Amino acid sequence: MRIFIIPNLEKAHTTELTNRAAHQLLRLGAQILMEEKFRPLFPIAGVRYGDFDGSLRACDIILAIGGDGTILHSAKHGMLLDKLTLGINAGRLGFLAQIEADEFDKLKLLVDGNYQIEQRMVLEVSVQSKEGTRSFYALNDAIVSNGTQAKMIDVDVKCQDKLVSGYRADGLILATPTGSTAYSLSAGGPVVDPKLSCILLTPICPHSLFSRSITFADDKVLSIHQNPYGGTKVRLSIDGDTEVSLEPDDVVTVKKAARAAK
Repeated sequence: MRIFIIPNLEKAHTTELTNRAAHQLLRLGAQILMEEKFRPLFPIAGVRYGDFDGSLRACDIILAIGGDGTILHSAKHGMLLDKLTLGINAGRLGFLAQIEADEFDKLKLLVDGNYQIEQRMVLEVSVQSKEGTRSFYALNDAIVSNGTQAKMIDVDVKCQDKLVSGYRADGLILATPTGSTAYSLSAGGPVVDPKLSCILLTPICPHSLFSRSITFADDKVLSIHQNPYGGTKVRLSIDGDTEVSLEPDDVVTVKKAARAAK
């Protein structure tokens, strides 16, 4: 078994956890891959160092050590090459992590092949503009908002080209079941079993008495259109790490991706 370790060194305990994981997995007979840039910090005999893309292609499993952001980032890379991702929590909440710092005995189960694979739904988020179409993957959520300023946006949401509702709100969250425990939950959305497949729409602080979260079937295609009289700059954020500025005529389309994170 070839395991590609991706550590997030911005987390306080990542260095210690990475050393422990690498040494334990080597003792269990696994092959460990790491990026060349980590060799000075983790000069571990038996580890194979190389470039990111080559290590990703060669591995069987990605071992992401960090917080939920690290696991999200790693899982989306793994999804593109149909790789499995396992998270070790070096952050705080660790909703997506399967192993905590005191549960390293579970690594033997991994090497022995004694595990189950969860399929996590991913959103394909496209921005249609005058320049063409750009597409992104979201494992947690896509957020349409004003960005950093505390100003409401005016947008219309359509499903299969039929109007769902107009929203005057701080923003809109389009979340997967995985992302239902992230920003959507803080905005009043429900917790959705991650084994389900659906699209969750949650308005952020809507200026309405009746706006609530809506759950759509996974075969629906949602589109977000800016109200021409809104007059507020609108931005799109994908999983908190990709930002896109939207022009007034741009349309954001959200649907279930053909790929799934494992």
